[in-house]
Formats: sequence, structure tokens, C-alpha cells
Amino acid sequence: MSIVFTKKFINNQIKVRKMEHNILQKGEVTVLSLGGEVDVAVAPQLRNIFKDLIDAGKINIIVDLKEVEFIDSSGLGIFVVGYKSAKAKGGDIKFSGAKTEVLKVIQLTRLEKYFELFQTKEQAQLSFQ
Repeated sequence: MSIVFTKKFINNQIKVRKMEHNILQKGEVTVLSLGGEVDVAVAPQLRNIFKDLIDAGKINIIVDLKEVEFIDSSGLGIFVVGYKSAKAKGGDIKFSGAKTEVLKVIQLTRLEKYFELFQTKEQAQLSFQ
């Protein structure tokens, strides 16, 4: 097993962008917008975000990945846990806006067979109707 860390070197300094998130309720659908890096360092935080949303009955979730620059297997693992938890309660989690690099990781892990991926969060929201 290998762990890949990607950091940007700017003027000989390492720039790390931590995960940022924003939650917006749009009718019966909750939009969780993520930004930065979704990796092992933020996996516990992301797990708690999903747990809190699902425990509060917000089981139809769009995860907007438009601002996510990097994702590792830990981040994807939390998506799987959230997805299964939402499904168990009769909901669904759908994904939108993934950049090419993030989309490649999802495809390499074959998760696109299970996750519904949309180009925009508006398209994902329409799919809940």
C-alpha cells in the first residue's frame, strides 16, 4: 500500500490547502460543497459531517466537488460510508462538478459504478425529482 501526498511548491514553500465545506439546504436536498484536499487528514471531520447530516434526517445529499483539488482513498472511503448510511435510511448521495484529476481517482477505484456523477449540482438536484 502506498500513500500519495500532493502538495504545491510555491517559492520553495509547501502550500497545503485544507478541506473547506459549506452546507446549503435546497428544498428536500442538502448540498455539501467541498473545497481543498479531501484526504486522510480530514477524513474524521468529513465522516462527522455526513453523520450529523444523516442523523438530522438530511438523507438526500449532493456533494459538490467543484473546488476539490485532491482526493485520496480515505476521502473516498468516507464517501462510501456516507453513501451506505444515506441509502440505509432511504436517501441517496450524488456527486457533482468533479475535476478531471478527482474524477480519475473515482474511476480508478471503480466507484463510478455506484456513485451517480453529474457535471453540475443543478443537474444532480434535478435527478432527485
